[in-house]
Amino acid sequence: MKLDLTQVINDLYGDPIPAADAQGKLTGGDVTVRRVLRIALTTKAQSEKNEYKDQLERFILALKMVENDEVELEADQIVNLKKWVATRYAQLVTGRICMLLEGKAADAAPGKDETPPERKKK
Repeated sequence: MKLDLTQVINDLYGDPIPAADAQGKLTGGDVTVRRVLRIALTTKAQSEKNEYKDQLERFILALKMVENDEVELEADQIVNLKKWVATRYAQLVTGRICMLLEGKAADAAPGKDETPPERKKK
């Protein structure tokens, strides 16, 4: 499947998630598919015991994602990306990325009756 890496990841209400560094300081811009997958590919979860072949595969895929705005992914790469994202991110980002990797629209915002409380006019 082809994946557009420039897509912005939205929160539950359809607003872009602002990009931040590891300390939580906003860095400007929004979180993109490329950013999420690059981090998932280039960091190691404590529970992982990667062989060098796995690490090399991840490195090569990360390079491909940095160099291109769209990538072609094989079925096994999609399965692995879902797993790697899930071990590094919470439900919101994992859910959005997994939906995209399954070919589903991941930018769904809530319906009319689901306005977040802080946005409701008083």
